[in-house]
Amino acid sequence: MALLTSQIEISAPREVVWGVLIDFGSYAEWNPVEIQAHGDAVVGGTLEHTAQLPGRKPMTFKAKVIEANFPRAVAWKGRIAIPGLFDVTHHFEIDELDARHSRLRQFEHFSGVLVPFMRAVLRDTQAAFGLANEAIKQRAESLYSPS
Repeated sequence: MALLTSQIEISAPREVVWGVLIDFGSYAEWNPVEIQAHGDAVVGGTLEHTAQLPGRKPMTFKAKVIEANFPRAVAWKGRIAIPGLFDVTHHFEIDELDARHSRLRQFEHFSGVLVPFMRAVLRDTQAAFGLANEAIKQRAESLYSPS
């Protein structure tokens, strides 16, 4: 098993950050890691997404949405091929810092027999978290207009 984590503070309320995260259809416009996504943020729903880690070819996955708790958290679970080979659970959690600021935490839990052999993928995934966090921050802050 392996767990990767990352966080970033965003100058926008968590409702705005939530909106950015669940607007899967717009990912292609701004997300450098999740370069395409389709689906709805409803528990039990399917998310089809194409991820491109730095320096790697894009890979398309289907995942099941396992949490959609407005405006606090969204998560999905997917796998490569068969269960137990390389399973991934991805979480986004949004903490309210004050009325105009939030903290985005993302973490990904990997399990399965291939995990010990995927160290380079895990390293590149950790690097991708930084890229994705910055893109989410920029998108949310560009959409937020404090009154």
